[in-house]
Amino acid sequence: MLGLLDFHGATLPVIDVAARLGAAQPPALSDMILVCSTGHRRVGLLVQSVSEVQRGTTTSACEPMHDVPHAPYIAGLARVADAVVPLLSVSQLVAGVADPERNP
Repeated sequence: MLGLLDFHGATLPVIDVAARLGAAQPPALSDMILVCSTGHRRVGLLVQSVSEVQRGTTTSACEPMHDVPHAPYIAGLARVADAVVPLLSVSQLVAGVADPERNP
């Protein structure tokens, strides 16, 4: 966990996505925090950039061809235009991160 964010009165943990993916870099002022909901909790994901947000369907996604034990946060693959992009599981990215709202 990188830190905590006060978001409309709720305390959210902030996770550095690059660090979780094994590409840690020092945070920069230009980084953004995406607020995501997963199950019963909200979290902030620190990212370097966002190029596009798309709403997908389960028909446009498929499971990985084999297990990726070193990357359990890869939930599947999706075709976007002419590219295949990985789909990240927010719940797996934040697995093991304490919930400050439940454990102050």
